[in-house]
Amino acid sequence: MKTAIKTYLIKKMENAFEDSYSFVNEIIKDYVNGKTQSMRMLDIGSGTGEVTKKYLKDVNNCDVYGLDVIEPIEFPKIKYTYCNLEGSKFSFDNNYFDIVIAGQTIEHLLNKDLMIEEAYRVLKSGGLFVCATENIASFDNIISLMLGQEPLSQNTGSKFNTTSIISPNYMQPMGPDGNKYLHKNVTSYFGLQRLCNVNGFKSVQIKSFGNIMKLLEYLFPIYNRVVVVYGQKS
Repeated sequence: MKTAIKTYLIKKMENAFEDSYSFVNEIIKDYVNGKTQSMRMLDIGSGTGEVTKKYLKDVNNCDVYGLDVIEPIEFPKIKYTYCNLEGSKFSFDNNYFDIVIAGQTIEHLLNKDLMIEEAYRVLKSGGLFVCATENIASFDNIISLMLGQEPLSQNTGSKFNTTSIISPNYMQPMGPDGNKYLHKNVTSYFGLQRLCNVNGFKSVQIKSFGNIMKLLEYLFPIYNRVVVVYGQKS
């Protein structure tokens, strides 16, 4: 019974991420629809490029740039620049990009304000900003806490991947880098929205995905697994 519940929760988590990828893809498609000129897009924390490809499915008129400590080997079209996002400003001019996205990146940083400030600085007026992340107040994180465990979304130690018994990565040993690239300080539904507000983006909308069932996902968005904020720079 415990295994069945765990499998069900894991599947719900996976679906939440896939739903968020599709949602961001639709936002980008809507934004570029009808525009004839090529768009410049920056992916903050582009990683291997796997998620970038999902964000840009069926989007053809984007010139894609990426910032990360990892090269985008799965999406070589990205114009990659090495950047330690924890403490570095971006090597781009003001008002340079039409689109800036940060998908599943901000939870890896302690200095979240710098990332959003820089996203605002390099984005053109009227440009599209999208930030997606996990929710520290999600239903599964709350369940984990009620069981006396750590939140699934947070990595509190450096020797093991997670310390929650309902996680698929429970007590998996980490490599020599410890939790260097893992989750350090995960935000909540309203927390992410406020972070964007205080760092320049005044009119962001918010959408969330993933709960025990679709009805709860609709009724209680603040407890969903993945949160996406999005809007245009004024």
